[in-house]
Amino acid sequence: MRRPAPQRPPDSSADWARRWAEVRRANPAFESQRRRPSRWRRFYDECGSLLEAVRGFSPAAGRTAAAALVRAAGLGPGDRVVDLGSGRGWLAAALAARGLRVLAVDESRPAVAAVLDRARHAGLSRLLARRSSWLALSPGRPADLALAAFFPNVWTPQGFRRLERLGRRCAVLWGEGVRALPWTSGLWRRLFGKAPSAAGDLGHAAVGWLLASGRSFAVERMQLPLRVDRRAEDFFEFYRRYFALFDCPAERIEEALAAELRPRLRRGRLQFAGVCKAVLLLWRRPVPPGRDAR
Repeated sequence: MRRPAPQRPPDSSADWARRWAEVRRANPAFESQRRRPSRWRRFYDECGSLLEAVRGFSPAAGRTAAAALVRAAGLGPGDRVVDLGSGRGWLAAALAARGLRVLAVDESRPAVAAVLDRARHAGLSRLLARRSSWLALSPGRPADLALAAFFPNVWTPQGFRRLERLGRRCAVLWGEGVRALPWTSGLWRRLFGKAPSAAGDLGHAAVGWLLASGRSFAVERMQLPLRVDRRAEDFFEFYRRYFALFDCPAERIEEALAAELRPRLRRGRLQFAGVCKAVLLLWRRPVPPGRDAR
């Protein structure tokens, strides 16, 4: 009589943390940011406005993401949100327009200035901005929601725990990455031989870690509208500086850009309208026994 095969014990949070780290190590962008943070900070300072244009996140994308966040997190007017790695405020402004009190946090001085300028022009008195490292931000009284949208720095177990120190509820938003725009996968393949690991791999590891660590969560999928319409010179300048962060030879960068971008140009501009498939992951921070969840 055959004995039943022993059942494999469920993966622990430590197992998932290791898998999570493996996914990050396999992604050249994560590894480059880990090794050379000062170069990346300079890049974001100098190219932040180009990054927003190249990604194609229009005001409609901000409104779509804000509506999903408010609904999924049960937020109402006056609730407090801290938006880590806010960039120039594409999502923070949309949340503030819905009556939320939003603190946009970014290390980039130009990004913070852009958020404040956005708030002034739109009359968003409840949108504030602070220049700070997300790790140095004092927790103080927890916000109703701690948010990180398309901000890869928080994607570690330590980063998720940091979110939990800043908000009673936590949310991360991520999308297709290089696959959202039709030319970016081609650029990566020409320069590195393959595109980076899919964002879904990262999400799978994060969900496994949340499950194994006993956190309850919700997942919501959405489609963020993208619109790109910019002169060709801006795209060439952005990608030259971006791929230089990985020490790609300048001549190879030029060859890749010529092959992938030039056939798509119309009257000296690069134009595209489409969607970015995105995922919202929302959870509550663990509450020690005897503590009030509020």
